[in-house]
Amino acid sequence: YQVLVDLYNDSTVRGDSGSQEEIITAMGQRNISQTGQFFQQILKENEANPDLRLATAEALEWAEGDVSPFLINMLHDENSEIRAAAAWTLAAREEPGNVSQEIQAILVTETDPQVRMRLYQAMSNQENVNIDALAPAIMNEPDPGTRAAGYDLLAANIGSSENADLKMRFDKLIVPQLKETALTAEQL
Repeated sequence: YQVLVDLYNDSTVRGDSGSQEEIITAMGQRNISQTGQFFQQILKENEANPDLRLATAEALEWAEGDVSPFLINMLHDENSEIRAAAAWTLAAREEPGNVSQEIQAILVTETDPQVRMRLYQAMSNQENVNIDALAPAIMNEPDPGTRAAGYDLLAANIGSSENADLKMRFDKLIVPQLKETALTAEQL
């Protein structure tokens, strides 16, 4: 660990961002209890360097332990690419933590469709999804790709809904749209 920290500091002095990103990736293979301070320092010191913050979001996918506090914090980054990467990491992690309420709160205020799409995917990786609360946002989603991610989330959780009207709308409106998309899409 200390060797990697020393290498990172040396590459910072040299201005070698490529090495810094490789070291961040290597640190992402370790337990967050050991590397948390390192990643916190990177996020704090590199507000002007989105590449290192992006490398951090991507590296945390492989870290052991609960990285959700880091990722939730990164979902508030001013750079939409960082927010999307943090949401994707939450979607891809084997153990994403129980952060569905935090993701849902961010989802309703997010303006970037790519980030919203990744947030819907991150919600799909959560156990406690309040699909009845998310359904209106999904139904009114203007971006087709983002709406498709929302529909995936809705499809996976519609069985837990208490809302009979929502279930009927899903069957009558969304299932035919999904079928049409599946049969006419230009790509898989």
